[in-house]
Amino acid sequence: MCRTLVALFFVFTPIGTIAALDGRPEPVDTKTADKFAADMLVFTKLVSEKYIKPVPESQLTRWAVEGLFVSLNQPLPKEIAGRLETWDKPTREDMSKLLRDARAHLGRRKELENDGAIEVGIFAVFAKLEPVLAPGERSRYISEAVKFNGGEQVGSPGGVGLSLKKDAATGYLRVVTPVLDGPAYKSGIRAGDLVTLIRIDTDTDGKALAEPLIVSTKGMPVERAYELFLGRYGTGVRLHVIPAQASKEKK
Repeated sequence: MCRTLVALFFVFTPIGTIAALDGRPEPVDTKTADKFAADMLVFTKLVSEKYIKPVPESQLTRWAVEGLFVSLNQPLPKEIAGRLETWDKPTREDMSKLLRDARAHLGRRKELENDGAIEVGIFAVFAKLEPVLAPGERSRYISEAVKFNGGEQVGSPGGVGLSLKKDAATGYLRVVTPVLDGPAYKSGIRAGDLVTLIRIDTDTDGKALAEPLIVSTKGMPVERAYELFLGRYGTGVRLHVIPAQASKEKK
């Protein structure tokens, strides 16, 4: 049996705290604020749906907005702070408006030019989701890599086209090699990557579980991981992966 795979790789260059600017910055145009809100909502929706642990999109939006002001050493405007105090089940339009207003309030700043604002927001979100990890070890964002990949891989180890081994240094499972053009390979997983969590949403027959099964691979036998990967063709499994380069930098 072979399963489709979602591997989350969230990629951008981590940034440190940004120094505040003196004086009030020039305003940004509506297009800039709208683009930031739209891009941020794509990201928050993706993480809310695909991250190894479910997180409300409204919470991710809140973290992104708060992170923008914290990284610039700026206080939250009273109007935005007031909205966050009653931030209960907002609509997507509410979230979009909050993001637009936050970006508009911060104005034209060098640190937020191009994709700077979205990078700050992403950094803030993952700092909240994975606070015990160093910035280089946290999830990273490559939107095009977050997708289901179909296609049967006959004889592929583990059902998703992954050969694994136990990593002595961390206790997690290390990728020996992905099968060429298999589900894991198509999701961007490569030799040396570290698989830290496995999430299963369906049983082996494809029936939705009452609650997702989320398992750490720390101390897990390789055979157990292969068992978790098995399932009816077309069903999915999600992995939390630390790319090989990030784990090398840790050492």
